[in-house]
Amino acid sequence: MSRPPRIGLVGCGQWGQWILRDLISLGCHCVVADLSAPGRELAMGLGAGDCVRHASELPRELDGYIVATPASTHHEVILSLLDRGRPIYVEKPLTDSARTARSLAENAPHGLFVMEKWRYHGGVQAIADLCRSGRLGKVRAIHCRRVQSGQSQRDVNPIWTLLPHDLSIVDHILGELPTAIAADATHGPNGEALSLHAKLRAQDVEVFITISSLSAHKERSLLVSLEGGALSMVDPMADHILFKAAASPVDEPAQRIPVGTEMPLLLELKAFIDHLQGGPPPMAEAARSVRSVALIEQLLNMASSAG
Repeated sequence: MSRPPRIGLVGCGQWGQWILRDLISLGCHCVVADLSAPGRELAMGLGAGDCVRHASELPRELDGYIVATPASTHHEVILSLLDRGRPIYVEKPLTDSARTARSLAENAPHGLFVMEKWRYHGGVQAIADLCRSGRLGKVRAIHCRRVQSGQSQRDVNPIWTLLPHDLSIVDHILGELPTAIAADATHGPNGEALSLHAKLRAQDVEVFITISSLSAHKERSLLVSLEGGALSMVDPMADHILFKAAASPVDEPAQRIPVGTEMPLLLELKAFIDHLQGGPPPMAEAARSVRSVALIEQLLNMASSAG
């Protein structure tokens, strides 16, 4: 492709604006669809080539489309773009329903991808590579913790916003999504889940995930226990992960392992643009994300039953 990639971006809100920023930094010509006048003004200020109100008004001759609207609108927006036959990259989760996610994947088996940025995170990739190498023995357990105060998205509960990240991390490390074993949740006054504690299993690996919007602080942490020791990422912005050998003394400092620090959002957008230019597809195809959506739905149902 000798000319700049031409991308249609649907949504220039809280997350869409950063997507637009990075697309422009990568040399893309972007046309933005946003229902709100402030969103369109923001897009033009960031360097969009043009703006429209609805996804259906985006030019049909664009090379690909990115959907960064609220999760509850993903199904409708993607449906409006499918007949164009162009690759579509949608923010996680694919949808907030296993039924609609499965329907979309069936209608776009090869051209629909989900933005799961933690698959591109330097620390996650380093941990996954070490686990797959076998140098540290078998993986025994994975602990993921993702907590914060409040919820940025109002159309779905915080579990739909936060849990897809950790499921993609586990999938990236193990090469498969785990099976749900048990779940319990704290619910808000309207019955919405505000926190979730889940136990899952993949083969003989125990997986524990804690999600919460009720914490007084923000935390994103990952711990992988192996036969040879433990790998951990306690600061996603750090330039290293930690390794503590199983046989090392308790008071011995953990070893620092350097990792890449390029922003994962930028890397996953690079992957999509590369695909538009004939390269391999991004890591998370729709069929894979359907299983993630179904698992979230299952865990929420288990937690409701347990409560």
